[in-house]
Amino acid sequence: MDLALLYGRGITSNNVLVTFSTGLAYTCSTTRGNLISSSGKLFGRSYYERKIQKSLGIPLEVEFQFGTKRHINAHFLFFSNTNKYDSFAGFMIALRFGKLDFQ
Repeated sequence: MDLALLYGRGITSNNVLVTFSTGLAYTCSTTRGNLISSSGKLFGRSYYERKIQKSLGIPLEVEFQFGTKRHINAHFLFFSNTNKYDSFAGFMIALRFGKLDFQ
């Protein structure tokens, strides 16, 4: 789980919008700890401790939108979260259709 409070600024030029956002995030994840027990060798089942890790992080988002204002829009979002346990990053690509506005 990742909850973030972001503040950003945008730059608009013709049919392009670029935004940069950062802030503070609360991240909670569950990982596998030590082996508790195991039943069988080949098809057995293993049980592990559950470790819950909670931390504050610094999120970063960079967003690009290209396209016509009225019909189609390409949207690219790159994001990351740097924290104590499991930092992560990713991206999203989307196409939007219909009446669009950069305001």
